[in-house]
Amino acid sequence: MKAYIFKLILVALFSLIFLRTLYSQDVDSKKITASSDENEEHNFLKKGKWALQFAIDENFTLINFDGATLSIKRHFSKRTALRFSFNGSYFKYENDTNNSMYSKQVAAGFNLIFIYYLNPNEEFNIYGYAGGQYSYRYNSSAGLYDFSNRTSSSAGPVLGAGAEYFVFRRLSLFAEYSYAFNFGKDKSLDQTTIPSFEQIESTYDIVSLNANAVKFGLSVYF
Repeated sequence: MKAYIFKLILVALFSLIFLRTLYSQDVDSKKITASSDENEEHNFLKKGKWALQFAIDENFTLINFDGATLSIKRHFSKRTALRFSFNGSYFKYENDTNNSMYSKQVAAGFNLIFIYYLNPNEEFNIYGYAGGQYSYRYNSSAGLYDFSNRTSSSAGPVLGAGAEYFVFRRLSLFAEYSYAFNFGKDKSLDQTTIPSFEQIESTYDIVSLNANAVKFGLSVYF
């Protein structure tokens, strides 16, 4: 019985020594890692760097950010950057036997945003932004007895703020909230030949202030 107790004490003693050794090695390793992390940057917010940005939709899939075909950001310093977004589309539906019967749509738009980071040295960053946007849309359709033509264009400033978290140095998740002011014109021309020729032309002024929904996205830096 005494021998059994003695063996248990020895096992417990060696176990304590082994655990103590592991603990000391772990502490030393953390000190070395912490020391190296102090010299390592948490993000890729650097002068001359670029970032492609994508939106994350409600199904957690990547789509074009802010409705743009292309959204790219260029850093001029750790704190300042410019983001350019462009979108464009073209669609035409035409009758095979009579090309005077058709439907055509053209859309284009872009915005240029200046971004300022408040704390550019951290993993989690807060920033504000301001810039301008422009959009253009053209719709035209023609049938056997009618014709319709509509042109819409608008421009205005954009103000917003966002937060960006760097999962890795070159990969971040962000969320933005903004207000957009729009001023523009909407022109339309409608004409018909049945039962008699009639033509209506109208012009409308566009003035709007929109609070955009919070947008979630992903940035890839290079």
